[in-house]
Formats: sequence, structure tokens, C-alpha cells
Amino acid sequence: MKMNKFKPKQRVVVESLDGKKFNGTVIKYHEFNDPEMAYSVHIDDFCDVMVSEKQLTKLEEQ
Repeated sequence: MKMNKFKPKQRVVVESLDGKKFNGTVIKYHEFNDPEMAYSVHIDDFCDVMVSEKQLTKLEEQ
């Protein structure tokens, strides 16, 4: 069983495919076969998205 790099409720930075960055919170890891849709993430004050692990980095709270 693969260990998930990001856990639910963890704060992350989501990088969109066009290079923009958004702060968000991991909702859930999905056991899909498609790695491009591995995580559900809520982008702050906006919407929920499904992204790959490559698009996520840990948010360093200040």
C-alpha cells in the first residue's frame, strides 16, 4: 500500500497547469488509477478541484 504524501486537512499550495498558485486544503486522497486526479483539494474561498500530487506542495504557514 502506497503512503500518501499529503493528508486530509493539510494546508497546501496548488499550482495550476498554467503556472498560477493557490492556497488550499487537502480534502481527500483517491485510490484512482489516474494519477492526474489523485487528490481533492479545496482552494481557499473558491472551489474544490482534483489535482495530481505533482501540482501540490506543502504550504509553509507564516
